[in-house]
Amino acid sequence: MRVQVKLFASLRNRVQGEKGKAEIELKDGASLQDLIDHLNISNELAQLVMINGEQLPLDGNVRSEKELQEGDTISIFPPIAGG
Repeated sequence: MRVQVKLFASLRNRVQGEKGKAEIELKDGASLQDLIDHLNISNELAQLVMINGEQLPLDGNVRSEKELQEGDTISIFPPIAGG
């Protein structure tokens, strides 16, 4: 199964794609947590995660249970600070 991944800010260098974008091959039935682990991103760094534009809660159980589908677009943002 192939999914599109978009990584932002400090996470961009985790993939070889242009500007933090890449197509990732995963096994069928892979969960969101499987993808996060595949990218070697800690759950603390994967602060905001969206699948096809829908934000998912930070809850680790949701990430483990959320099965990805062929063609999904997953956007991952690190914690954002500002002032």
